[in-house]
Amino acid sequence: MVREGLSLMLKREPGLEIVGGSDNGEAAVAQAQELAPDLVLMDMGLEDINGIEAARRILATRPETRILLLSGLMDANMINEGIAAGVKGFLLKTNAMEELVRAVHAVMNGHCYLCPEAAEALLTHYKAGLNQSGTASQSLLTERERDVLKLTAQGLRMKDIADRLNIGVKTVETHRFHLMKKLECRSSAELTRYAIREGLISI
Repeated sequence: MVREGLSLMLKREPGLEIVGGSDNGEAAVAQAQELAPDLVLMDMGLEDINGIEAARRILATRPETRILLLSGLMDANMINEGIAAGVKGFLLKTNAMEELVRAVHAVMNGHCYLCPEAAEALLTHYKAGLNQSGTASQSLLTERERDVLKLTAQGLRMKDIADRLNIGVKTVETHRFHLMKKLECRSSAELTRYAIREGLISI
C-alpha cells in the first residue's frame, strides 16, 4: 500500500517516471538490473534482505544508480552503514511528500540528502562518541566495520573474517578500505594498534 501510494503521487511530478516496483529485496535487485533505473526508493524493512544489503547488491552491478532509503526510524549506525554501501539519501516513511520530491531532485542532481531526523541522529551519535572517548573516529564506524576491525586486530586473515561474519571476501576488503580511510591507517598493524588503544580488544 505504501509503495502504490508513493507511485501514484510521484507519477504526478513532471519529469519523473515510475518504471517498476517490488515488495522484496531480491526482486528489487533483479528489477534494478533489468530496468536500469536512475533512482531507486528502497525500504529498509524488507522481508528477505534489508534495504542496505539490497542497495549494496544493486550498486555492485549498477554503481550509477542513486538510492534513497526509506525507514520507519533513523538510527545512526544504520545511516553510517547505508552511506558506506553507497546510499545517497535517507528519509523517514512519515516525511511529507514535498520532502520526498525534494530529496529525489537533490539526489538526481548529484547531491546527498538527509531528512532532519537523519541529520539529528548522526549529530547525536557523533556527540556521544566525543563524550565517551574524546574522539569521533569510533562513532564514524558501522557495526560491521567494528566487527572487521576487531577480527583484524585478533590476527585473522580476510578469508577467516569472511567465514566468521558470513560475508564475502570482497565485502571484507571493502570494509577494511573504509576502516583505513576513516581511521587514517595504512596497514593491518596500524588498525591493530588503534583497536588496542581504543580498548576494542584486550592484550
